[in-house]
Amino acid sequence: MDQITVLEPAALEAETKWAPSASATVLAFVINLDKDRDRREAIVRQFDALPDLEPHVVEGVYGRHLPDSLCENLVREKQWARNKGTIGCFLSHVKAWEEVARLDEPFAVVLEDDVNVSGLGRLGEVDLPEDAEIVFINDRTPGRRRGAPAAMPMWRALQRLEASHGGPGGDGYLLTPAGARKLLAALATDYYYGHVDGR
Repeated sequence: MDQITVLEPAALEAETKWAPSASATVLAFVINLDKDRDRREAIVRQFDALPDLEPHVVEGVYGRHLPDSLCENLVREKQWARNKGTIGCFLSHVKAWEEVARLDEPFAVVLEDDVNVSGLGRLGEVDLPEDAEIVFINDRTPGRRRGAPAAMPMWRALQRLEASHGGPGGDGYLLTPAGARKLLAALATDYYYGHVDGR
């Protein structure tokens, strides 16, 4: 099980910042396959300790059930179309993006159902640049340290991840409605090829 913690690798250079309001309820979209009801119940129970977050289950797409021809059209590469589980995961995140894109709130949290969400209680401490559209929140980011959470620009985070041979991880991230709309628009030309967190 991955631990969800707020990233804290470096101080931000941007002067204008916004912080999630400690009094506002933040929507958390939890991706879950219908067959994994135990996982669903386990993660929803974790939110009992997080009254400022409101979980909403997004029914995941079971890639194994997708027709071969559909997968080929989605990824535009016959060889990659065999990775039905990865395609199903990608489509599950797309369903969550569609939910976020319709929101009036400044951002929402998107989570996979196999995470420990206890670190999300620190969201109110996070300073984010005003123009942030996606912020990965997990414990795999190099350079994490104890103390007040902070964020770093994506170009710097990607340099560190490349140096550590890691990935950002789609298991938990903050996403704004504008960011969700950009991700959805990109699918028109980029399709659904590859791993969702890398894309």
